[in-house]
Amino acid sequence: LTKMSGNRLELEHPPQHMLILDLDPTIGFKRMQDRTDLDRLERDLALQERVRARYLDPELQNLFLSQGTDIHIIDAGGAKADVSATMTDLFPKFNVC
Repeated sequence: LTKMSGNRLELEHPPQHMLILDLDPTIGFKRMQDRTDLDRLERDLALQERVRARYLDPELQNLFLSQGTDIHIIDAGGAKADVSATMTDLFPKFNVC
């Protein structure tokens, strides 16, 4: 993972904050059930489960934590307004507002 050029660059210049919007892929699929324009990756539930597991993997998170990145895992399973409010509540930590 650290040997891939994009990942290496990210770890050499780590973000101060990483937001991970966590959503069970089955919930995501239910939310998209009326869409007809899903691409191959969006239709692949097994892939979505692997991607989610990787983002939540302590090994991956520790790579960033060891570089000083604060990781914020946000439950994206709620209503859009609730998820948005949770993210907005984090803004003061970002020193941008």
